[in-house]
Amino acid sequence: MSSIHPTVRLANGTRINGLWHNRQYHIKQLLGEGARGSTYLVEASGKKMALKISRDPSVVTAEANILKKLQRAQSVSLGPSLIDVDDGYLPNRMKQSFYVMEYVQGKPMTSLVGKLSLVDLGRLMSRLLSELHQLHSMGYIFGDLKLDNMIFDDGLKRIRLVDVGGVTQVGRGIREYTSIYDRGFWRLGGRKADPTYDLFALAICLMHAERPLKFDSNGQQQMLWRFLSSSRRITPFQQVIKQALLGKYRDALHMKRDLDLALQQLSLSRPVQGRTTKTNTQRISERDLITLSGMVAFNGLMIYILL
Repeated sequence: MSSIHPTVRLANGTRINGLWHNRQYHIKQLLGEGARGSTYLVEASGKKMALKISRDPSVVTAEANILKKLQRAQSVSLGPSLIDVDDGYLPNRMKQSFYVMEYVQGKPMTSLVGKLSLVDLGRLMSRLLSELHQLHSMGYIFGDLKLDNMIFDDGLKRIRLVDVGGVTQVGRGIREYTSIYDRGFWRLGGRKADPTYDLFALAICLMHAERPLKFDSNGQQQMLWRFLSSSRRITPFQQVIKQALLGKYRDALHMKRDLDLALQQLSLSRPVQGRTTKTNTQRISERDLITLSGMVAFNGLMIYILL
């Protein structure tokens, strides 16, 4: 990591003119900033886009290359599509590098994870596992996989991942992570990039469907296991989550297989309950009918005797 502080503060309304491609970007608002730069919602040619700018040009180069690699992967739109890479002068006359990408419109998964049905959430995560597997097959992991970096795309009806700053080549050290989603924080593995690192983080995402995870800075494992064992809503996914936390899945497809099985059992349990209720209702109705018939016959007999 460079020692340069990467964030770039820009006021709403600022215009950046690309030096090489002559495109103008109108800053609308700050979307986020982190250890590798700042991301802004911009408008260009009447369209909304996202612009990532950093004082460290190597960040722009590296992340733009990652987006190019993601675009070359067949049938994967895991991250936003790359639109432009350029340099521009800021109002203070300093030249900075930036890249422009697709602005993924939708709802943040941080607000949806507790509202979606368990079946819908499981299906979204199952599809995400398929796409993560393709990323892993290319020799990369997402790295900073967390709910904050997930958007539910309203148009595609699927999860899209934003902020590729944590994408890391398999075998290298993880350089950007968030403590709660990091297996190193919980002392359940190292920070060397491999597929199981992403699967651990995805398991933590599923745990948030129970309730938001809020732990102290110690990262004590017993707190994690206590939370999981006391969960109620995510009970159908408990074993899948536990296996992922322990790094037992060889790859994303193996985790997807077990998640799909859990989903199948969860989906089947509802119709079975419905049929059972209906059968019980029918039995009760038949019993009541027999009882009523008996009462009518008895009353008829008594009337005959009295007459």
